[in-house]
Amino acid sequence: MQKASLFLLVAFYSGIGNAQTDEEYWQQELHYEIEVILDDNNHFLHAEEEITYINNSPDTLSFIIFHLWPNAYSDKSSALGRQLINSSNTSLAFASKEEMGFIDSLSFTLDGKPCIWEFDENHMDICTLYLEKPLIPEASVIISTPFRVKLPSGKISRLGHIGQSYQITQWYPKPAVYDKNGWHPMPYLNQGEFYSEFGSFDVRITLPANYTVGATGDLQSQGEIERLDRLVDETERFIKMTNDNKTWSKVRSEISFPESDSTLKTLHYRQSKVHDFAWFADKRYHVLKGEVELPHSKETVSVWTMFTNKDAEQWAKSIEYMHDAVYYYSLWNGDYPYHQATAVDGTISAGGGMEYPNVTVIGSMQTDFMLETVIMHEVGHNWFYGILGSNERDFPWMDEGMNSFNELRYLNTKYPDAKMFIGNRDLKILDKIGLSNYRPGDSHYLTYLLSARANQDQSHLIKSDEYSSLNYGAIVYSKSGVAFDYLRTYLGNELMDKVMKTYFEAYKFKHPYPEDFRRIAEEVTEEDLSWFFDQILGSVAKIDYKLKKLKIKDQQSELTMRNAGGVSSPVNVVSFFEGDAVDSQWVAGFMSDTTIVINTIVDSVEIDPDWRIPEIRRGNNYLDANRVLKKVEPLNVSPFSIENPRETQLHVVPIVGANFPNGFMPGLAVYNSTIPVRKLNFLIAPMFSTKSITPSGSAEAYYMITPEGSALESIDIGANFKRYTHRFGFSLPSLAYNRFEPYLRVDFRPPSASGLWDHELVISSVVVAEEEYVTSEFGETSIQMTNNLFSRVQYDLLYDHPIYKSSFRTNAELHEDYLRGSIEIKNQINFLDKVMLRSRVFGGLFFYNNSTDPRYNYRMDGQFGSNDYAYDATLLDRSSTDGILMRQMTETHGAFKTLNGIGQSNLGLFAHNLELDAAKIPIGLFSDVGYNFQGNTLYDAGLFLRLAKGFFTLYAPLVFSKNIQNEIDANGRDFGDLIRFKVDFALLDIMKMRRQLNL
Repeated sequence: MQKASLFLLVAFYSGIGNAQTDEEYWQQELHYEIEVILDDNNHFLHAEEEITYINNSPDTLSFIIFHLWPNAYSDKSSALGRQLINSSNTSLAFASKEEMGFIDSLSFTLDGKPCIWEFDENHMDICTLYLEKPLIPEASVIISTPFRVKLPSGKISRLGHIGQSYQITQWYPKPAVYDKNGWHPMPYLNQGEFYSEFGSFDVRITLPANYTVGATGDLQSQGEIERLDRLVDETERFIKMTNDNKTWSKVRSEISFPESDSTLKTLHYRQSKVHDFAWFADKRYHVLKGEVELPHSKETVSVWTMFTNKDAEQWAKSIEYMHDAVYYYSLWNGDYPYHQATAVDGTISAGGGMEYPNVTVIGSMQTDFMLETVIMHEVGHNWFYGILGSNERDFPWMDEGMNSFNELRYLNTKYPDAKMFIGNRDLKILDKIGLSNYRPGDSHYLTYLLSARANQDQSHLIKSDEYSSLNYGAIVYSKSGVAFDYLRTYLGNELMDKVMKTYFEAYKFKHPYPEDFRRIAEEVTEEDLSWFFDQILGSVAKIDYKLKKLKIKDQQSELTMRNAGGVSSPVNVVSFFEGDAVDSQWVAGFMSDTTIVINTIVDSVEIDPDWRIPEIRRGNNYLDANRVLKKVEPLNVSPFSIENPRETQLHVVPIVGANFPNGFMPGLAVYNSTIPVRKLNFLIAPMFSTKSITPSGSAEAYYMITPEGSALESIDIGANFKRYTHRFGFSLPSLAYNRFEPYLRVDFRPPSASGLWDHELVISSVVVAEEEYVTSEFGETSIQMTNNLFSRVQYDLLYDHPIYKSSFRTNAELHEDYLRGSIEIKNQINFLDKVMLRSRVFGGLFFYNNSTDPRYNYRMDGQFGSNDYAYDATLLDRSSTDGILMRQMTETHGAFKTLNGIGQSNLGLFAHNLELDAAKIPIGLFSDVGYNFQGNTLYDAGLFLRLAKGFFTLYAPLVFSKNIQNEIDANGRDFGDLIRFKVDFALLDIMKMRRQLNL
């Protein structure tokens, strides 16, 4: 499967089972005969299946386990449903009955006799057939059953339909694999693919005559072959006639389904030596056909593509992509063993494309290059998943990893001088932000860094469903791909080709395990590849070599290098003199320091100049003796760019801010942090307050420590600072404040890989120096600087479920006059993506309080204006006592929407806030209830208007408790005075967003 995204877009497991010699190897054998009818009015399949199951194992079998994978769509609590939820996908959880699917009408017989069978107690998409007569070695049994499949919505996963466009995958009862490690029953999953038994298929598909079908196998129906040839002629004429943007735009809009033909046709397909059968049907398909001559056998393979009007302009070149994919994969691994390969344009909800033997389905792509990449990747799965039938659920690197490696090689071979996002008309700006420094396939390296730099990468010794959504792409696809490309660079193309071809010939149409590939790789190369299998693929240790010093002595050069990482792997070192490469050598892996001798004079050295080694950092790979700072790269100042290891990058962009005391504040943002994240990150934003005529601005810097192999994901040691005017004096000088906060942030490794949980601890000290007016006994006003220190500890636990979100926060704050602590619990319930209920509970308590300053009290209406004593919030006006800007609220303390003084307390308080709104309507209801420890119970309720995806919310209180109403009446407030608003400025905090997104 291919996930088509930049930021999306290897495992060795030596302890599984016992190695088998070629003489001992065995695998079961299946022969399918299936007849299926498509009911495109009601979206059902009606079918009959007969399977000849041949027991080639040395064991006698008393039962056979079957997969009934359409049942994964029948219940929202299925393994598929749970996995989708864990990846924040509610397509099955909120699916209607009509959108769900199932398989039923099953009536299994064994050699014509009814048999006892039962569903698995935990998974409705697995069942067990009990054999009345045990199946001895070399014996066979004929298993038959009718079945009916209710096709789910194609929005959920890979099986389904969108209108009358059908993707029929994993649709028939299928025996689980029985191999040297026993049975492999597995529920259907979106993440983590399949493991199926090889055999042959004889399939007849009956459907309305005007459908065009792309399928596994060789089409046997002569009339349909002639029809497809006619469609090819029509499509070629259609493409020639449609040659300008205006015409293509009109074509793209014509995607309605024609009426189904009242006449039915039956299409007959046959294929052997495959482990699955899939088919795709659409009445709107255009068809193209081509041929490819295989590089070794010189035999000819037919290649087909089928597509609708929607993306027809991009698919016009699709035969070239099919041709090149089949050719290059055959060249490097072994010839394609089947007669045809097909790619179809279809709905694909589980990523950019999905592979099946002989046929692949491709989702909508934005550019020609993306379409080529996904077609090539999916066709490549005919080798790594199809012909080499490894267990994708347990060892995903053996298919996705090896395939991503071939994808990288394809792109670098076909487009040797190309840059990332070639041919992308809509993303030319990406060239200006540094992506032109990278090759097309380098997105895999950058994706790996997103996870590895943040210390979120996972071991390759886990199963595919144990990866987080990020790491299924970043590790299984990306790290695996770049790691194998590193191995190829080290071994050389000739030796790598020999490894891959030997592996292919030894295990085609078989089920290889990781130890099988390792054995072949080490036998062919005659090398101990522990550094590759054990350290790179078998751990989360990072590669990081750096240059220390260069000495010139007696017409020789001595170079000292250091291993700053945890992997001892070969490293390529290239030396230069006056710009020309004069020496290149591979240095055996080492730990700590090593010195190598270069038998000539050099003036600069670079580790891995071709960027093939997946190092965690490349910025320490350069040393130039001609520069004053020999290991510092030239400075490049730009507004923004992706990390370029050959530059010292500094980013500068103009910014502007505004609030009442400061007026407009022009300034600059100066930062070093790019994508992906670095160890040291800083952002300095100097500004100037045009109203108070004073300097202002903010800054933050932190150093990230990533302790590998611990329960900690990262430790940030940093500090932030801000200075602004907090009171504008119309007749007196303005007053400013300075806020400095050193902190220690500890991000704990999530308790599970689901990605739903997260927790962190922050320890900080907030130092506030604020200017205040002081009036002397003689009536003279002066400005005095006061200082306060607030020591804080805060712990956050988050559960980010797409239906039920929850967060728990507890903190404590110590000041010279008080010690207090609080607990805040937030819950959000999503009712079918239609109604959202949000709940917040807050409880705060002073353990002791010797302060008489009311700013330090807990407030039922939250902190605002001058009550934000530590200057934590970003407020539009801190200086006034009234006015619209003073009605800005923060969701702190009691978070009441109605301004009130009676709710404040120097002892403590409790509050509960509720919000209810419809998903597609920005208007909702709120209510607040609270009690302070002075004995006051308060409540309010009203309407809110939420805009800009929650950035701005307006609150209109309508109902109040009597004590709040009395305060409103006493202060003479009218309805307009009660309206408050909230602005979520955290959405604009670049450093905070970056940490949350782990960029």
